[in-house]
Amino acid sequence: MAERAGVSAAVLGALLADKPDAMPPDVALTWRFTRATLAHDAAADEYREEIVKRWGRRALVSLAFAITAARIYPTVKYALGHGKACMRVVVGGAPVMLDHGRVPQLVSPKLRSSDGGPQLRSTEAGVRTA
Repeated sequence: MAERAGVSAAVLGALLADKPDAMPPDVALTWRFTRATLAHDAAADEYREEIVKRWGRRALVSLAFAITAARIYPTVKYALGHGKACMRVVVGGAPVMLDHGRVPQLVSPKLRSSDGGPQLRSTEAGVRTA
C-alpha cells in the first residue's frame, strides 16, 4: 500500500528494520517521535517541539491520531485471538522477514544526560535527534 502511494522501498526497508539513520530526516523524526510516544519516553517532548516547529500543531494532532489508529487494529485482532497469524510483507518485490518476537528498542537508550533524560544532538539538516 505504501509503495503504491510512492514511498520508496529503501524508506520502507529502513522503517521495517528500525534503522532511523537510513531514513530521510523527516521520516526519522516522525519514527523517533512515534517510538518515544509509545514508550512514554521523555524524548517525545523534544521531538514534539520539532514537529510543531516544522509542520505546525495540526500536523502534531494528525500524527497523534495516526499513531493511535495504527494501534487499534492489531490490538483488537490480538484481543480476539487472531494475533498469531503471520502476514507476508513485500517491499520492492522482495519478501521482508520481520522479527515479531523482539522488543522494540527505546528511542536511544545509550544517549542519556546526567539527569536520565535524552541528550539531543544536531544533524547536518539541523534536526535534533537522540
